[in-house]
Amino acid sequence: MAMVSNEDGSQKWTWTLGPARLFTVSSLRSHIDNIILPCSDGNWMWNPLVSGKLNILAWRACKGRLPSMDNLFKYGISSSNWCKMCNAAPESTDHIFVGCVVSREVWLQVCKWWRLLDCSYNSCRELLDCKLKIGGHQRLLMIHEAIMLVFMWVIWSYRNVKAHGSNAKSHTMLASEVQALSHLWINARKRRGQNICWNEWCSDPVQEPMSVVFFLSC
Repeated sequence: MAMVSNEDGSQKWTWTLGPARLFTVSSLRSHIDNIILPCSDGNWMWNPLVSGKLNILAWRACKGRLPSMDNLFKYGISSSNWCKMCNAAPESTDHIFVGCVVSREVWLQVCKWWRLLDCSYNSCRELLDCKLKIGGHQRLLMIHEAIMLVFMWVIWSYRNVKAHGSNAKSHTMLASEVQALSHLWINARKRRGQNICWNEWCSDPVQEPMSVVFFLSC
């Protein structure tokens, strides 16, 4: 807001965030978003094959906006910044998903399932961009990215269970959970009669999706 003087000497308030100098909700919303929301990296697009909460988790992880132990420690919420999964290193967002021995072991099992050779990453940004290293049909790349998002969701859920002192399942079962949840979510977003078979999904996850015509829901 700004005070301006009229020709007759009177004064009035004007809205400075819009070209018309008139208040609109959209101009205020745009201004707040520009201040609060981080800029997009451009090459990250919403994946429609999985639930929205997985896309939001990946976006927050890439921006370092998750309540990891180092963030909680930085703001005085926690007295420790140690990893809740491995208990062997400080817990940053990158450590949770790509640095921790637990997440690295699970990701290695997922890569073996998909027969990927180059599967080592140093940051969440590299993990989110992993589909760029894979050639093939765009549909297959989207499925691979969906599995990566499910992996991040499974790791984050496991980490939260460990952080709150609950009885967590063995981390050796997490790769199987990635298989099951990715199969569930991807099938839920396709037309009836075009489901991916579970047995083929587990044994040949690359060939099976390519044999099915996908109709993505927007």
